Amino acid sequence: MNRSASLPKAPLQHRWRNWLLTIITLAIIVWSFTGMPSLEIKPNAWVVTKSIAAGLAHPDFSYVWTGDGEDLTSTLLQTLGIAFLGTFISAIISLP
Repeated sequence: MNRSASLPKAPLQHRWRNWLLTIITLAIIVWSFTGMPSLEIKPNAWVVTKSIAAGLAHPDFSYVWTGDGEDLTSTLLQTLGIAFLGTFISAIISLP
């Protein structure tokens, strides 16, 4: 005997509703993309790309440490200190 269990079909009203919701959703998605500007490469994109590549290939390390407190190292340490202090304060406040 071949008794394969199969699910009953959904009523016609439910199938129409599902298709209608799918079509409406797709229409909204298509409509939302119509207002976007086209994806195009700007005329100066290659100049910017070459400048970024040159900066990555030959970095300028003069700004890393200048000793005046406005350099990268001092600012990085200040940021880490703020993060540590904020974490410590939030841990104290969150205690029951």
